[in-house]
Amino acid sequence: MLKKCFIAKSESKDALEALLSMCGFVHKLHHLVKEYGTGVLSDYQARADVKSVAAQFTEYSRFFYQLVRKDAYKGKVKELFLRLDFNKYFQHA
Repeated sequence: MLKKCFIAKSESKDALEALLSMCGFVHKLHHLVKEYGTGVLSDYQARADVKSVAAQFTEYSRFFYQLVRKDAYKGKVKELFLRLDFNKYFQHA
């Protein structure tokens, strides 16, 4: 994963830490789905938990984008920035 994101040998330690944190949110979501099973969408607490994880992931992904953009302007992680922003989604989000 790190190699495909062009940060395996990166100078951007913050980008690596942010990416690992985002993977943690995916892991939390996996456990919620595993815990609630098919009730993940119908159970009130499960929906609330999923919404919370989704909101945290969205917030962190925006932070990650800003961090990568800043580092790309400094000459670091340029390839990762190009991959993240190929369709200009984050610029308009």
